[in-house]
Amino acid sequence: MNRLIIPILFIICCVYYSCTDDNCNILLVERQPIDPCENKHIVACSFEFREGKWLQLQDTFDTTEADTIWFKQDSLIGWSFQGEAYKDLTGYFIGNYIYSQPWNSGGQGPVSSRGTFTSYNDTTGVLTIEWTGGLQTIDYYKID
Repeated sequence: MNRLIIPILFIICCVYYSCTDDNCNILLVERQPIDPCENKHIVACSFEFREGKWLQLQDTFDTTEADTIWFKQDSLIGWSFQGEAYKDLTGYFIGNYIYSQPWNSGGQGPVSSRGTFTSYNDTTGVLTIEWTGGLQTIDYYKID
């Protein structure tokens, strides 16, 4: 350890004396703020944006009543399946995936360990959820 003190002091002195007021270019690195929404769509990133009710978009041939998702709190989702009363479920976003208790669990049991992929179209305002591993894609539109 003592053998390293002299070389370290020598290097510090060389840097100190080589840098005069006229010719000292110090490299300053500006820190870039970390974007918490990087690689996430706005619905997944911002509870303030997604807060409220989102109604399932249906074609004219679908005779069932539409589902509604109600983002009540950051990790509390109300789910109304085909017009039934809302069931409160624990749910949250990690990246663009939504994790929640199964909609038919009645708010009981653990949150699924498997997320469901979502996407959001900024132009149309449509949130798409790819239920059942992408086999059933359902679009939702914010109504309040």
